Amino acid sequence: MVPSDSTAQFHGAVGDHRPAIARYSDKRVRANASNMTIPGYDSSNVVEFTLEQAGAHIAVVAGVVPDGFGLVKNGDEAPVDALGDPVEIQSVGGLKAVEAIEIRLVYDPSRLPPGASPTDVAVAIETDEGWEPLKSTVDLEETTVTAVLNDRPPGSTVVAGYDDTEEERAE
Repeated sequence: MVPSDSTAQFHGAVGDHRPAIARYSDKRVRANASNMTIPGYDSSNVVEFTLEQAGAHIAVVAGVVPDGFGLVKNGDEAPVDALGDPVEIQSVGGLKAVEAIEIRLVYDPSRLPPGASPTDVAVAIETDEGWEPLKSTVDLEETTVTAVLNDRPPGSTVVAGYDDTEEERAE
């Protein structure tokens, strides 16, 4: 049984060839490196974490991944153009020597505004300046959006959201 606060902690280290373990109080979940790999990286060097209740998945290749690293549902109010619930990346500040981070989020296409393209979706991250869309790829069949970063993210709260930045640039 997963606790109602949907928290989890990740335990593992990059380069450690044992499967990573996420702990939900009394439940252990193994994050198998073959579930999702970051293109161009050896799956044995990818540390992963999934928060199924929020439809969120993160994979990281870094020199140091802290023990508290993981995902938790964020109780804060989502931005108006959110297509899913916000998720907090825990202990993101403790990541060191980051080579790649892949963030994959499920989104609800029925929440897109009328007339919006189904590909106008991005992973957005909350920064000091507000919500910033990240360069993302949309999988229409799986209704997921994925962003790949080559450094630690500029914030820790992420959400799948409607991204009309291309339209704004065209105006």
